[in-house]
Amino acid sequence: MEKSNRENVGQARNAEVKLDSQIAAQIRRIFLANAPERKGGLKRQIRVEVEGNILRVISDIYYMPYTEEKWISKQWRGRENPNEAWFRKSVEQSIDFLSRIYGKEWKRES
Repeated sequence: MEKSNRENVGQARNAEVKLDSQIAAQIRRIFLANAPERKGGLKRQIRVEVEGNILRVISDIYYMPYTEEKWISKQWRGRENPNEAWFRKSVEQSIDFLSRIYGKEWKRES
């Protein structure tokens, strides 16, 4: 199963909200704080796009989906991926942040 590098972080239900560049910057900071870093390529590729009341977090780097998966290769000798689920965790933190800011429930739509 292939993961998409594009995630709709949240969309307000029945709400008139204004997503602005400050909110987008804070969402990006959440993702940057959780993103794994070896050489910084992944963090440099994370960006946030706002379109109406839809906010998208995008990473176009080809290996991004693999940074979040379980390690199953023998080369890892049974060790766990310390970065597993970092993107999903960031999505959940972002949704919580948006819900607190706007006082309305936000949900993830993929």
